[in-house]
Parts: sequence; C-alpha cells; structure tokens
Amino acid sequence: MSRDIIDAVLLNFKAFLESSFTHIEDIFPYMDPIYGSDVHQEEFTDIWLQANWEVLVEFILCPQIDIEALQAYGNCAELYDNSDRISRPNQVATHKITIHSKNDTPIIELFSKKMIDIANLDRDLDLDSFCYCNDGYYYPFQAPLNSVLSYIKGDLVAFSLEDVTFRKTPINTT
Repeated sequence: MSRDIIDAVLLNFKAFLESSFTHIEDIFPYMDPIYGSDVHQEEFTDIWLQANWEVLVEFILCPQIDIEALQAYGNCAELYDNSDRISRPNQVATHKITIHSKNDTPIIELFSKKMIDIANLDRDLDLDSFCYCNDGYYYPFQAPLNSVLSYIKGDLVAFSLEDVTFRKTPINTT
C-alpha cells in the first residue's frame, strides 16, 4: 500500500477527530449525573477513539479483516477483558502504524528540541496518537492536531506532522 494512501487515511482520521472534539465534550455533562467521575469520561473517550480508529483507519488499511488488524490507537480501549479492541475483540494486531521522516533526514523532536534521526533508531517509531503541540507542551484533544506522539526508549516524544509520513508495518512476532 502506498505512503500516499496511508498518509491520506491517517490525515482524514485526524481531520475527523478535530471536527468531533467539541461534540464529544458536549456529551460529558450528560454523563456526570450518571457516572459522577472524570474517569468515565476518559474511558469513554478512549473507547470512542478506538472505535473510530477501527472504522476510519483499520478497515481501510487492513482489507483482509479476518487476518489483519492494526495496533490500538492511543491509550487503547478497555471495554473487554484482555482486549483493547472494540470490534473483533479476539483479533490480535498484525500491523502497526509507524512514523518516518518525510525526507529521510533528521527531524526536530518538539519536547527536547533535539534533532532525531528516525531512520537510525534501533526500533520502529510507532504512532501513539495525534496531538496539538505548542511550546514544549501537548494537548491530546485540542485542534489543530499538528503533531504525533510516540515513545523512544520509554520517553514520550512528539514530531510535527509537517515532518513525518506513515507506514503500515508488520508486527514482528518472533
């Protein structure tokens, strides 16, 4: 599958999230009398994100739905025991979305302000989620989503969307 298609699908998902944030926040006051806790809002948001990830990204990028599945988006949904998936909870992830430099050159990491050569890391740079990043801080539910989050050796990192492209990468199970 071409980079252009993968990038287009992911940027479409990002645009969907940006246009939906206020609608999701509008639901929260109706949840408070029922649940009375912000924890449920976070859980609801994680489930909503994962469900939309599966519909808007996975079903397009993994057309062989019986044998392919993407790694979960963001914090994952914990709707079912032992599964972070919404549809097909028993499906095991076979692929992940990885982040790559658009020009195969080092790019600036937005928290440390250091140049990182993504191509020469000792492991894939997996997409965690989109976020708004400004002045060393990130906001996961604020538009415009201008950055991507990932982890390098357990440390949270962020890169500008202007500098990255995405790939669908098989998960090494050996």
